[in-house]
Amino acid sequence: MLRAGFAEVLVVTGAEGAALQAALEGLDCQIVDAPDWAEGMAASLRAGVAALSPQSDGVCVFLGDMPLVPVALCADLAERAQAAGYAARPRCGGKPGHPVALTRAAFDDLLMLEGDAGATALLKARPDVVAYLDTADSGVLLDIDTPDDLAAAAAAWKA
Repeated sequence: MLRAGFAEVLVVTGAEGAALQAALEGLDCQIVDAPDWAEGMAASLRAGVAALSPQSDGVCVFLGDMPLVPVALCADLAERAQAAGYAARPRCGGKPGHPVALTRAAFDDLLMLEGDAGATALLKARPDVVAYLDTADSGVLLDIDTPDDLAAAAAAWKA
């Protein structure tokens, strides 16, 4: 979450949840099941936000199909999100990426999301309270949806 010195890792699962839970056994994380996962990304976001501690000031959202996202950006994004009042996200080559840091002010909006859409529409609707962190790290954009994407990620990882 966003409080300095405090981090809690939640992993939201859906399809293949039991296999993912077994793979994560022993790691310092909380597994959260999204029973309505087939609805899409909104179901995962709702489940994750609902499972957050009441003391959480915010959350950094990482996507499972973006393994090269630089975790080190989270602290800067959290600070920028708090200063902006709603959210912050990295930007590479002018394109917005991940992870996205969202403050508690965004939680109610996240809980109302539906379908296979993430928080992008929320962020676009509030440009005055969303900050950006420019980075040259293309990992913020590298989404793995196809075998070609996987090959590109493997090449980027090796580089």
